[in-house]
Amino acid sequence: MSQDERLVSVRRVPDETTATLLCDFLKSNGVAATAVAMQIPWLPGVETFRQGYWGHVEVMEHDAERARALIDDFYAAEPQEEPAVVGSGNGEDHESDASDWDDAEEDEGLEEDDEDEDEEEDEEESQ
Repeated sequence: MSQDERLVSVRRVPDETTATLLCDFLKSNGVAATAVAMQIPWLPGVETFRQGYWGHVEVMEHDAERARALIDDFYAAEPQEEPAVVGSGNGEDHESDASDWDDAEEDEGLEEDDEDEDEEEDEEESQ
């Protein structure tokens, strides 16, 4: 990397959220990146409407090819659903389903009933 190396645009982005997401993704993969807004202060959205994009993501020139490949991979990736694992504390983990939550709610209701009964017994004893 030379001192004369410049920043180059690797991707136009529709909004600031996307720019931040891509910059964070690139940084987590070892590529320094920054978001550059193409907006007019006090007139947000005017340039987005005129140009068709909010701004772009820039990286150092020597990282440009790798950054473009990483971004292409990012957009090509398919989200995968993974089952939630609920730990019981005894090393026996199992997949969670809606019935686990229903059981937990029922158990909480029982505990509340037990507490109410305990309070009533305490009151009767104190009288």
